Amino acid sequence: MHSERCRSPRAGASPAAQFLAAAFSVLLLVLAPACASDRPGAEDQGRKAPVQRDESLNEDRWYVLQLQGRPSGHMHVLTREADGVVTSQTHMVMKIRRGGAVVEIEVNSDSSEKTTGATAAERELRISSSMRLGAQPVTTRYTFKADGVEVQTINGDQTTTETVANPEGDWLTPLQAEREVAHRLKEGRTTITVRTIDPSMALRPLTYTRTIVDRTRIDLLGKQVSAVKWRSTIDAMPGLETTEYVDDEGRMLRTEVQLGGMTFDVIAADKQLALAKVSPQEIMASTLVEVPEPIPQARTAKSGTYRLSIPRGTMPDLPTTGVQASEPVGSDGRAVLVHVDLDQPRDAPRADVDNAAFRGTSSMVNFEDPAIKAMAREALGDSPPRDPRERAERLRRFVYRALENKNLDVGFASASEVARTKSGDCSEHAVILCALLRTADVPARVVSGLVYVDGFANKQQIFGYHMWAQALVPARGEPTDPARARRFVWLDLDPAIDEHESFDATHIALSTSSLADGETINSMVSLVPLLGQLKIEVVKDAPAEKAK
Repeated sequence: MHSERCRSPRAGASPAAQFLAAAFSVLLLVLAPACASDRPGAEDQGRKAPVQRDESLNEDRWYVLQLQGRPSGHMHVLTREADGVVTSQTHMVMKIRRGGAVVEIEVNSDSSEKTTGATAAERELRISSSMRLGAQPVTTRYTFKADGVEVQTINGDQTTTETVANPEGDWLTPLQAEREVAHRLKEGRTTITVRTIDPSMALRPLTYTRTIVDRTRIDLLGKQVSAVKWRSTIDAMPGLETTEYVDDEGRMLRTEVQLGGMTFDVIAADKQLALAKVSPQEIMASTLVEVPEPIPQARTAKSGTYRLSIPRGTMPDLPTTGVQASEPVGSDGRAVLVHVDLDQPRDAPRADVDNAAFRGTSSMVNFEDPAIKAMAREALGDSPPRDPRERAERLRRFVYRALENKNLDVGFASASEVARTKSGDCSEHAVILCALLRTADVPARVVSGLVYVDGFANKQQIFGYHMWAQALVPARGEPTDPARARRFVWLDLDPAIDEHESFDATHIALSTSSLADGETINSMVSLVPLLGQLKIEVVKDAPAEKAK
């Protein structure tokens, strides 16, 4: 969250770019099963499919990406088969406008596997996902072996490699899943379910269910074609339904995704049309949430109660964490009551205290990076305060001052990138603070949520999407030495709005993330449907007991 007024306590608000990244990842996720070749052929798990060994895969397809009806990017799908190995590459680029800034988001998803073999290791499955939201991409590569999955993460000049356990349960490789869908479609099935791996969601197997609605004709940018209409759901995104149109071979013609108040369309086209000039959609104003009356002295507010609701769908579970408590309201699942009280922090669960992810390194918060370590030394000096609270607050103020170039030009940069550019919006402030806290031996995570400001983007009295950090510190009254403390709390720290005020009660937490590899986008996917349809009511004179 940033504007030219970010140095002021009345700083403007903008949607945090990580929500846009999550939305784009959702788009990639729902498209993934239809992106590569869809022809039946090789032997699939649990079934003997008709083998057509004389059939090779050579697909080269282009698509126009539309956001709110405006051309905003393109997708290119390239599939090849050679020597019994099928490779598939999906490249997506989209531009969106935030205020006066245009942000480009780029996502690549690749897979390679043999056409035979019962397991991912026997098929020598390799998948990778690359996302560029800042100046440099973050790439994760997975190589499936009999004894586990080798995971390599590349972020600029920083590379990490580890081996993790294979995903549990039965699931199909990407090629097996694609061929299973096409085979069942030719069999005349009206409901098709597959469980497979998608690189953009790390190693979590996902269950896709498609139900055929009817056969129809659709418009493809002026061309009328016959199509099979599907309704598609994914178990990782409850409540999200996608409308897909495919040809008789299961190849994607058009996909429509409704994400809250935003509509994504992916439409088959030729290369020239797909690469034509785009018209980036302004998305910031539509996601700001106006309230009827101003909140006086918001930057120093110590408590507040808010009713969050959506007109359709189900509100996600909001966290009770730090100084916030939340509970559902009503029986339809569309409203949540949130109470924030800075004087009543809640003890952190023991599972959080023991969670190594809040202390670990990842592609987003690689605190072993020399540039990040240098920032920590500059902030804390040679004799850092012993009290973790003091270290955390000193780092928060340092980040506010160090990131002088406060702008909306960056999508969602890693801490390593921020340590070098010293620029970005609220998400960059939060990510670098999270990394610096871990460097200073303070467990940390980031929070995605909302914050109130008096005005922004020609709107008054609004909540805008925002990101800040939390530090896990001993509770008040406990020894400041974490090794001796029994109770801990999540200390909220906002490094983006005000140098002198660390936090205020107009912050509403929607989700938390350790920023571990593979977990960052996952933690925010369920919140994407809130964009453009969330309503907030400021509840006056509400007792703290109303939300616990």
